[in-house]
Amino acid sequence: MAAVEAGIGGVFERVRSSKFKVYGAEAGGAPYDEVDWKVPVALFLGGEGAGLPEDVRIHLDLAVGVPMAPSAESLSVHAAAAVILFAARRARE
Repeated sequence: MAAVEAGIGGVFERVRSSKFKVYGAEAGGAPYDEVDWKVPVALFLGGEGAGLPEDVRIHLDLAVGVPMAPSAESLSVHAAAAVILFAARRARE
């Protein structure tokens, strides 16, 4: 279901009614390798500059992050998604 069709509130209502946890990729979130990925999860990713919008953040059950070296500024959303999704897939094996 596209967010445009239902509005953002409708998306979260539908996700929760399907018994999914709502996780969002955020800098400073819980380390991805310490998260329970065995439960059904809807993962939201934000833009590389601003991250997740506030109207998404307020619905999160958990913010998930990728710990980085202090000298690293950030990961691209593509790289963060790859790391997080790989960990989720691996946890379900």
